[in-house]
Amino acid sequence: MGKQVFLRPPTKSDLSEFTALNRASTGMHRGLVSPPKVAEQFESFLKRSRRVDSVCFLICRVEDDAVIGSITLSQIFRGGFQNGYIGYYLGTPYVRRGYMTEAFSSCFNTRLRN
Repeated sequence: MGKQVFLRPPTKSDLSEFTALNRASTGMHRGLVSPPKVAEQFESFLKRSRRVDSVCFLICRVEDDAVIGSITLSQIFRGGFQNGYIGYYLGTPYVRRGYMTEAFSSCFNTRLRN
């Protein structure tokens, strides 16, 4: 846990809060990312987050446990060719406050699944 944020895996109970945040942030995300905005998209997001070649974290604020964004590592290759893709975003109300910088630091200091 950092001073401002902590990371945790998404759960079914995050559906309402996470999709509402993403709908409210559509203008900022347009053309950059496509986070889940409705229940069906959230269910797909959860399925992808549980794949063996993926690790997903919700970024939550320490002060109130609010979900403020997400970091996903996907298409992870292990072994000699350590590689993967990273996707990340914050909700509009939470940009330019140092949250993502701290979340990245936490993400890469967290032991990822083997």
